[in-house]
Amino acid sequence: MSELSKSLLDIFTPDNPDVRIECINGYDIPVIEMTDSIGSYLAIPALHKDLSNICNSYVCGHYIEQIDYDSFNGKNAIIKAYYH
Repeated sequence: MSELSKSLLDIFTPDNPDVRIECINGYDIPVIEMTDSIGSYLAIPALHKDLSNICNSYVCGHYIEQIDYDSFNGKNAIIKAYYH
């Protein structure tokens, strides 16, 4: 887990053209496709505990194989849903 330098509001702002709204486990949630040294992932705000329960399932057309988190001010802020 790494510490973010920006808040969720700064990352998932409506002005960000990479943000799209997807239904995940019954919640309409902003999502951004991103890549880091581990691989490609969906960045999902950690707004509901149910959103972490997506490993081994399809989300936004991607099969999620691994979950990790980024934090902001010491709290889980983003779910990193890795896919291949």
